[in-house]
Amino acid sequence: MKEIITLILEDILLPPCGSLILLSIAYFIRNRFKRISKICFASGILSIYLISTPFFSIVISTPLMRAPSIENNIHLISAEAIVVLGAGTRSSAPEYFGNDTIDGHALDRLRYGAFLNRKSGLPLLLTGGFTGSTTSEAEAMNHTLEDEFNLKARWLEKKSINTKENAAFTKEILFNENITQIILVTNSYHMRRAILEFEAVGFEVIPGPTHPRIGGALNLLSFIPSGRSLHLFKSYAHEWLGIAWHYVNK
Repeated sequence: MKEIITLILEDILLPPCGSLILLSIAYFIRNRFKRISKICFASGILSIYLISTPFFSIVISTPLMRAPSIENNIHLISAEAIVVLGAGTRSSAPEYFGNDTIDGHALDRLRYGAFLNRKSGLPLLLTGGFTGSTTSEAEAMNHTLEDEFNLKARWLEKKSINTKENAAFTKEILFNENITQIILVTNSYHMRRAILEFEAVGFEVIPGPTHPRIGGALNLLSFIPSGRSLHLFKSYAHEWLGIAWHYVNK
């Protein structure tokens, strides 16, 4: 319930919903408070424009994606395990004959975790609990790992529902095995917050980001609003809020 309330508040406060609230305020006070109405209207329009542009997506996501990729020297890395973070499940997927499965981000992470496992021989831990499905994220990932990659995780962490709990419950498993050095696999934009949470509980983290940022030059299209940029903004803004919340509760 707490997670649901947090997501609702996040959606209300952040654009585009927050921008629409500003525009609504501007409309209803336009006769009595003209100056404030103009400020609210301009702020609403400007915020909707900014969050819809690729340029703004680059600005707010670049600091999130600074973790370097693991290059072709994994045999030199002193990690003891690979930890793959869950990213949601799809319940009763019809194309999989009604079985639960993992979503796209989770598949990206799992595929990279399998790749690193084959290259390094390090054991896999999959972490993720029940988020609206009858199958935990960890179990769904392990089913995919077995069926499609012919691999099996050594450990499944099935209780966590957020990144903070991913770290805490993974610690309970791996510290009992005297494992403190890990390769952490998650999306590049999520890596900064994930590292904060895992280091906070005592892990030494080697980042294993998926889809790392590859530099590109700005052009005219960078300033033209797009639906993709609007979609990406929510993911990036969610990460910044999570980072801020981590420090507030530190």
